[in-house]
Amino acid sequence: MSIKLQRTSVLLALCLTIGVFVNAQNISKENLSKHVHTLASDEMRGRDYFTKELDNAAMYIKQQLKDMGLQPMDYDIKVSDWLDYYEELSKTDTAIDYTSLLEDSENNKDKTFKNFYVVLKGNNPAKDTLYTLLNVDYNGAGVDTIKNYEVIKNSANYQASGCAAALEIARYFVKNPSLLNKNLIIMFQATPSLYYDIEYFTHKTNLKKIELIFGMDNLGYIDEENGSGQYTYTVSSRIKDASKILQPVLLQDVDLSTTADYDEYYQYPSIYVNGDVMDYYSDNADSLNYDLMTQITDQMIKVITAFDKADVEILPQTTLGDPNLFDDLSGGRNKSYFGLNLMIGSNKHYYSSNKYMTGKAAMSYSAGLFFKYQMSRSFALRLDANYERAYANRHDGRFKSDVLSVPLTFLLAVGTYGFEFYYGVGGYFDYNLSAKLNNESVDWDVFNRYEWGWQYTIGMSFGHFMIAYYQKIGLSNMMNTDIDDMGKVKNRNQYFTIGWHF
Repeated sequence: MSIKLQRTSVLLALCLTIGVFVNAQNISKENLSKHVHTLASDEMRGRDYFTKELDNAAMYIKQQLKDMGLQPMDYDIKVSDWLDYYEELSKTDTAIDYTSLLEDSENNKDKTFKNFYVVLKGNNPAKDTLYTLLNVDYNGAGVDTIKNYEVIKNSANYQASGCAAALEIARYFVKNPSLLNKNLIIMFQATPSLYYDIEYFTHKTNLKKIELIFGMDNLGYIDEENGSGQYTYTVSSRIKDASKILQPVLLQDVDLSTTADYDEYYQYPSIYVNGDVMDYYSDNADSLNYDLMTQITDQMIKVITAFDKADVEILPQTTLGDPNLFDDLSGGRNKSYFGLNLMIGSNKHYYSSNKYMTGKAAMSYSAGLFFKYQMSRSFALRLDANYERAYANRHDGRFKSDVLSVPLTFLLAVGTYGFEFYYGVGGYFDYNLSAKLNNESVDWDVFNRYEWGWQYTIGMSFGHFMIAYYQKIGLSNMMNTDIDDMGKVKNRNQYFTIGWHF
């Protein structure tokens, strides 16, 4: 361990020892009890997935955060996207069994997991983009029917205790903002898998510089009769010198287990604290030890503060979020998005009459915006709005036009996450803003301002970047009248396209 880290640990130990009584005064046992009694009440009916009671629990937590002056932000996850992710990941990763997750959620694929988070800003401008993440669940175990009687599994220790502690930790740092060096994210989730939810979160919010993840659960009960009597800190082996940072701030009876990464946080640098799991049928708000919960919440503040101030080194060096594996979540497939495109190519005029030969192609270019609406995993609709500067060499001179072009394209995509091929076909409508023939403005009684036709594209995407070939084939006549047996004159455009989507 470096000399700097040793000094940091010693100073933290002294400061936190001196500040222990101050911290305790800021953690309200009454507030912890109120939160748990609300979230684990019979009216919440166990806060099961996709129920109004779970929505009510979310409303309660959000209101508490708003009362502290914080602004909760939503990041919902479609169950269908979640299932697609696990289906794809299970083909290459056998470390975790995803079968039960797929089976449990198959009938709810049209529903949405409702998650939300708050960000508490740190005070070090040099580390403005660094984050630590505190993660808790707010869902519960639902309701069982036993011998024709409904039994509510209140889930007080299970999930509700972690939410209560997270709320009071948020309140503490709101009252003591100078104690945070890096930004702290507190995330409340209703997703069954912590791993997927964190991947989704880092991509959708673009908060990829998360240095460390904390998790909490089962904070109000330890089974002393059966030999537990203490809390367990499961610490990722990726965090160098984690025990030396933790030891000065932990209670003497806490079991510190430096192990491989916690399974549900899979490969993330993480610290997870929990006590014992109670029987679901006795897990109610009146069964918990709130003095103990106050003590462990106070200690969690010390742990977060210690790592916030220390120079944490992660081994091996990794970045949360693999853009190749999780491109669908960061703006690739399975997500609607806006984008920009640039095109360069050629344009020519095609004559249907045998009297004139088809004109020669001339360089043209275009730029614009587009919106892609994702209908399913492989199918999408794309609407563009492009400005085109099109040139063409005709039998009677050089033609130049400025065009507003609006294509609508039906897209089919195949491939893997982060890389795909796509093919699109559809129609377009053009409006000529202006046009000149041999530097003279054209007569719109002779030429037609409006044009329509069909178009197709074929291309590939790499994350946010796209390249494609695009062709427009005009079906309407560029002329309003048939002059000198000219017949119909139709546009032909072809472009090489590059694009970027947000």
